[in-house]
Amino acid sequence: MKKLKLVMLALGCLLLLFHCSVKEDDPEPPKVHQVLVSYNKITSSAVSAATLDQLLTLTGMADSQITALTVYPVHVYKVIYKTTYRGVEKRASGAVIIPETNGTAIPLISCQHGTICDDKKAPSNYSSIFDLAIEEMFVPQVMSACGFICSVPDYLGFGESGDVIHPYHHQESTANACVDMLRAVKELCQELKVNVQEKCFLTGYSEGGYATLATLKKLQANYTSQFPITACTAGSGAYDLLNSAIWYLQQPTLAVPFYPCFVFSAYQSVYGWNRSLCEIIQAPYCNLIEAGLFDGTHAEDQIDAQLTSQTQDLFKPAFLAEFLGGGEQTIKTALQENSVYLGWFPTCPTRLYHGTADDIVPPFNSLNALQAFVAAGATKVTHVPLPGLDHGTAVQPYLRETILWFKSL
Repeated sequence: MKKLKLVMLALGCLLLLFHCSVKEDDPEPPKVHQVLVSYNKITSSAVSAATLDQLLTLTGMADSQITALTVYPVHVYKVIYKTTYRGVEKRASGAVIIPETNGTAIPLISCQHGTICDDKKAPSNYSSIFDLAIEEMFVPQVMSACGFICSVPDYLGFGESGDVIHPYHHQESTANACVDMLRAVKELCQELKVNVQEKCFLTGYSEGGYATLATLKKLQANYTSQFPITACTAGSGAYDLLNSAIWYLQQPTLAVPFYPCFVFSAYQSVYGWNRSLCEIIQAPYCNLIEAGLFDGTHAEDQIDAQLTSQTQDLFKPAFLAEFLGGGEQTIKTALQENSVYLGWFPTCPTRLYHGTADDIVPPFNSLNALQAFVAAGATKVTHVPLPGLDHGTAVQPYLRETILWFKSL
């Protein structure tokens, strides 16, 4: 009997200790994130699918098949996360769009935006559906309303990382920013208890097309279990940078002169070349660039207005002669190393869209990428030419086909 009392007393003490350790009002242990630093909700209330449909109509993008799919209200968040730039940890930012699906598992889309120069256009600076200045946020919201979680990275050089020049068409920096953003989005979804489906899609147009292939390459190499890619679309990207640069510098007149200047300026910053841009670009344009033309405070049209469209007047004659001849090997090597179609191939279903009349990013980029991928062993890559369409007019059919294809999968 005495032993029984001792046993009961010991059990009572253990139960008391257990009760004290699991009190309901005890705070949860802090969550440990690998890359997510912080987040905040941008939209005070959900953006309705009906509002998005109205904007589709106003922008001339309304399509009965698309509007039939936009059924979910969406919420927009800003995230700050950790990534790597030139081997050093760096904070970056982006926008995340999450639909209200009442617990239904939702797939991810990493949506890479096109070229911007003005930090005000960065996705994380979005304020509301009526903020049409950040046009790159409209389509991801439409995609999200169709039932996807959309990750929209700012890229390095914008938003939280605006203290550096955007590493324009630098493969490693671009891929790091996009992949780490996806990792942060997954951590955010865990925090918000959003049910994420084990499917991931990638898409982007123009610079976004380049960024999409750079991201796919990195995901395939290092994150196949964490992000199984279902499908990928890339539209009108400059995948073959070396031949694109040669093409640009052979044109007597440039439709968008800031493009090649942006690349050379970014590469000088990334690689730390010990030379002035005035060895490449003529004065006064080189002086304007070195004074901060690409510092994130100027819009694209403002930059173009301060440059000349005449190639011979924009670039140094000696540089043009060397680059189009056998010289300037340092720059050529960098462009070749960052040509994102070399040395690998997509293993997921991938479509390369390109307008056949594109005079800004020449169509040979998608054709060269397709040929290289097939030669390397690709069996799931398709080239989709958009007959007679240029860089601007090809956007709408690319987006329409992307949404319909992704939704079918």
